[in-house]
Amino acid sequence: NCKEDILQDYTSNYKHRLLSLSLLPLSMLYELNDIMFFVRNFKNPTESFNVQDYVSFNKSNTRSNFIKLVHKRPLTSSSKHFYFFRLVRLWNALPIIDMTLSPCTIRKKLLTFLWATFESHFDSSNICSFHFVCPCNHCTGTPKPANFDPL
Repeated sequence: NCKEDILQDYTSNYKHRLLSLSLLPLSMLYELNDIMFFVRNFKNPTESFNVQDYVSFNKSNTRSNFIKLVHKRPLTSSSKHFYFFRLVRLWNALPIIDMTLSPCTIRKKLLTFLWATFESHFDSSNICSFHFVCPCNHCTGTPKPANFDPL
């Protein structure tokens, strides 16, 4: 079995094994899931939970046609790892996402984008590269791909 051979390969580095298995680092999958939860809830809010009660879009002057996601409620320093803090940082670091597309199409485009980021910027010796947007306070973040076209 191919997967068993790859999993038993202790000489290859982590990136090579992930590439062989066609897997993203777990942190990037979590980031993908964070964005997709937001997209699905934004498109189909429920009475029990509406993400628009916590975040909203704000037109930004930094890039043309860029809509920035902002918090509706003040955050404390202890909340920096909470979902809505992560979501805003992650959303604003991504290329523009066309919210008129279906969630399935958005997911495919995000997965392609994250895969390209992983292939070009992942470094097994740099834990900050395990994320698209690093949550630590000690790095300047992972370099973003040069292609910053809308998704």
